[in-house]
Amino acid sequence: NIPSLQITEIGKPGVYRFKLVFTQMKSNQRVVKGYAKVVFEGITNGAQVKLSLKEATGGALDKLKLRFKYFQNNEGEIVLPNGFLPSRVLVELVPTGKGATRLKKTFDWSDIIS
Repeated sequence: NIPSLQITEIGKPGVYRFKLVFTQMKSNQRVVKGYAKVVFEGITNGAQVKLSLKEATGGALDKLKLRFKYFQNNEGEIVLPNGFLPSRVLVELVPTGKGATRLKKTFDWSDIIS
């Protein structure tokens, strides 16, 4: 499950801190392994634009590595380009292993920014 994503302004224009939480809803007998992809959607100069986590972190993070039994917190810093007006954040959980299913969740920017 992807219960929460929080984005916090840290005082510099376009610079934010994120906290993304993943939880396991099943019996918690196995460790969840895999990765998560994060994409920031918004508008730049009137055009719809998508920024990957790699672009938003200046190459520091490409994907979020996952390895947890009950839950996992992921935190980091992103920098959005000048003129980029964020609207949504798309998160896709891609677990590996037998019987693993992908999970996608979309967060509206206005609901997660503080």
